[in-house]
Amino acid sequence: MTKKRGESTLKGRDARTGAFIPVKEARAHPSTALVERVAKPGHGAESSSPRGRDAKTGEFIPVKEAERRPATTVVEQVPHPRKG
Repeated sequence: MTKKRGESTLKGRDARTGAFIPVKEARAHPSTALVERVAKPGHGAESSSPRGRDAKTGEFIPVKEAERRPATTVVEQVPHPRKG
């Protein structure tokens, strides 16, 4: 029996810039980076919604505000919490 491959993967993100970085580097610098689970391409679009995120603090913000400040924010798809 073959093992089912997951529909998401771990990605490192620089908390200051919001740019993706290697997971190993993110784990080495926990005060300035974070490791998050990101859906693989083609997965999660139906079970997620757009959310704005401030690239400096990592906090969620309204999408309209994120679209107004593209230099310091990012709009990303965030999965809905699973029920079960």
